[in-house]
Amino acid sequence: MKRSLPLSIDTSSTPTLPPNKMARPLHDVYLTPTSPCEMPLSKHMNPVRPYEPLSTTQNRRDSGVDMASDCLAAARDQCLAAQTQPQLALTPLAVAFVPSKRLLNLMNRQHLHLPNPFYDSTVQQGKMQNDIRPTLVNWCSSLSQEFQFNTETVFLSVNFLDRYLSSTKVVRIQQLYLLASSCVYLAAKFGEELKEPCISDVSALSMFGSSIKDVKRMEAKVLKELKWELTPVSPQSILSELLSSIGELFPTVLKDKITNECEVFFSLALSDMSMLRFQPAMIVFSALSLVCPSAYERLGLTSMFRLNVNTLDVSRKMLGFLVSKQAAQSV
Repeated sequence: MKRSLPLSIDTSSTPTLPPNKMARPLHDVYLTPTSPCEMPLSKHMNPVRPYEPLSTTQNRRDSGVDMASDCLAAARDQCLAAQTQPQLALTPLAVAFVPSKRLLNLMNRQHLHLPNPFYDSTVQQGKMQNDIRPTLVNWCSSLSQEFQFNTETVFLSVNFLDRYLSSTKVVRIQQLYLLASSCVYLAAKFGEELKEPCISDVSALSMFGSSIKDVKRMEAKVLKELKWELTPVSPQSILSELLSSIGELFPTVLKDKITNECEVFFSLALSDMSMLRFQPAMIVFSALSLVCPSAYERLGLTSMFRLNVNTLDVSRKMLGFLVSKQAAQSV
């Protein structure tokens, strides 16, 4: 026998909700559970992820000795302090800025693949003319402009040039120009994906008419002397990653202004041999402090990366002197 459902439901037998389960008006406001940022932290809690216990074992990469971990921890502490005490925190720009992993990686390995800042008196035994290095740097820059290379390629070529001269003695002026041309050609292979030059063009534009065979032979010597370590950290890469880490905190117009004006300082520092004693990040931060002092102070880069204040001041003064010297020569 088939069963049929009733056409109507008796609401008198339907159970009613208890008072505490009744539907609440939409206009009422109810307290929400406390967020992790508002909870008091104990010594056994992770300040970044309060619900995760602190790790008891750390490898060497995560140890406090590593500068990248220290910088990242300092930045996170600033963010946490700003969340707990917004009325006493730093400015929103300084609070929101956290260096990216790539920026920290660049900072950690910037000391690698640097030339000897005193190779002119040690390796070359003082036989290099005082104006020969600025002339070679200018030649690398002119050759790069001829092929429309970017400024980072110029830095790479000069880095290869200085590192080669830091270990190998070169006396003849023809060999120095051949070395500079070969370094530009080698740097373009790694820095220019779409504008890699033809070796015949480099040979045709060489100062003393070097042949293709000469350029190839010198390129092989440079690769052997540098042990194929051809990825040094450049000031351009540090500045680019720094501005990328800032994100939308700076307007695009200000970023472009900082990049263009810092490039002037980078070019002057590249031509002056006395600036070889400073690491790329020190040159970047010195230039940034001269171009936009307010932005540099708001970012708190000195304390974040634990920069040597005296070294930073010396680098800043030397860059200022180079700018004044160039302005006096152009008058």
